[in-house]
Amino acid sequence: MLKYLLLFAPFCLTAQDTTDTIFYATSNRALLYRNPDGRSRIRPLNIRETVKIISQESGWSKVATAKPDTGYVITENLSNLWIHVQKIENLFTLYRGSTPIYQFPADVGANAGAEKEQLGSREDPSTWRTPTGLFYVSDLIENSEYHRAFLINYPNKEAAERGLSAGIINRQVYNSIVLAEKNFKTPPQGTALGGKIEIHGQGTGGRYNWTRGCVALRNVHIDQIWNLISVGTPILIE
Repeated sequence: MLKYLLLFAPFCLTAQDTTDTIFYATSNRALLYRNPDGRSRIRPLNIRETVKIISQESGWSKVATAKPDTGYVITENLSNLWIHVQKIENLFTLYRGSTPIYQFPADVGANAGAEKEQLGSREDPSTWRTPTGLFYVSDLIENSEYHRAFLINYPNKEAAERGLSAGIINRQVYNSIVLAEKNFKTPPQGTALGGKIEIHGQGTGGRYNWTRGCVALRNVHIDQIWNLISVGTPILIE
């Protein structure tokens, strides 16, 4: 699945591999060991660093990294979950590798088909759109205005490059956005590119276009996936 592989770059598959062997580290607690003993540490894995699973046994995964390194990681610190949002279909899908495990109707931005450099404003809500591209969850907001929310790292590097080229943002803002993406942090949210784009609750379940660029699910659906998602979970919106 090409879209899945794009989310997990720079790791490349060989003809013998399958997409379901590709995982990523979910936290800085993901440590690489020479042996499955918790003592012979090689190095920590970075958040969202990609690994290929070689084998799994007794709570440990033997992995190969893109560095390359080979070693053992506690399995619970790895994940292959990712989110796919299809705007035209108003559809949210949570995948485990190449397998969809949850699929929900979604509400998206008021102008789902628009492709603009700049998101909408309160004065002109007709231009609100849900951004497209490759993103990640940069924060989990338990007490959101819209029940619960996963903050998306918008604006990302791609949006910043367009904004810088168009003169919407300056080089300093661009650098801040790029640095945040490099470290899987939340980018500046108050720039001229817009921000505070979330996957949140209080959706209608009716596949309507009403949000200010966000993806809205029914509260019951947000609750179903809340404990599965972590900072760094990949998101593809198209």
